[in-house]
Amino acid sequence: MHVYSNGDLMVEASGKKDETKLLILASRKRLYSGVPDDEIKKGHSFMFFDYGFAYPILALQEAYPKGPAGVPEKEIEIPVLLEKEHAAKVIVRRLSSEKIQYKLTMPRNTLMEGFWEGRIRAPLADSLALQEWKDSDLKTFATLG
Repeated sequence: MHVYSNGDLMVEASGKKDETKLLILASRKRLYSGVPDDEIKKGHSFMFFDYGFAYPILALQEAYPKGPAGVPEKEIEIPVLLEKEHAAKVIVRRLSSEKIQYKLTMPRNTLMEGFWEGRIRAPLADSLALQEWKDSDLKTFATLG
């Protein structure tokens, strides 16, 4: 998830075969990329995207209660207990002063991995090409502007 200084928000989800993206503009308009049309029309796309961030955030808070500044540069694996009952392991590594890489392994071989970056990004350019993007009505746009 990327947060922009103008209030826009972009969520990226990738699997083994595909990548989907959701752009929520400050106006609350939603744009989708890589999402099948039927999912967009039904309103199911990214319905629970916030759950994908809950466990990694909980694991990082459990492993590093003093915050991101406590994450070492060397990769380290730490056992954590999520919601006081789910044993998991989080592997973290500092990539820069503002960016952390994580891999969270939970029961049933569930793996979540990604990056946490503390900085808020500059707004996306109005000239950003949106050929592959659609809104909730399946309307397409040439650029973000």
